[in-house]
Amino acid sequence: SIATNISIVKASNGGTVTWNGTRTKTLLNTSDTVNVYHGQAIPISWNKAKVGTTGSASGHTAKNENYTATVTSQLVRDFTCAPDVNKPGRHPFIQGTIDFTPGSKATRHIDYGSGTCDLNYTVTINGVTYSLTMN
Repeated sequence: SIATNISIVKASNGGTVTWNGTRTKTLLNTSDTVNVYHGQAIPISWNKAKVGTTGSASGHTAKNENYTATVTSQLVRDFTCAPDVNKPGRHPFIQGTIDFTPGSKATRHIDYGSGTCDLNYTVTINGVTYSLTMN
């Protein structure tokens, strides 16, 4: 579990950015038959790991606008997944959802899918869904 309470003061009276949050990361493939993890007796092979993240965050932008972010369905990152051959160390979320609300604007529902190793995700705002690909 990780708790954050961050404040950044921008130069030249540019405002203050705050971030307060909690998140929990969980190793999901502890029953992996190739590399079984029993506590800390056997080291974790991170290049084979599958990690889930839950939690929430809130804060203020430099313009003093509130924001909130809540993981609504566990985010999953699979370290065997690297869909961009030009960025082999990049392991995007492949599953899960987040609700992000910037200030008084409509909530953005971000959906990373159901486990496919790709760079695709959707964002839904006010019932309109946009299909996007990470660069």
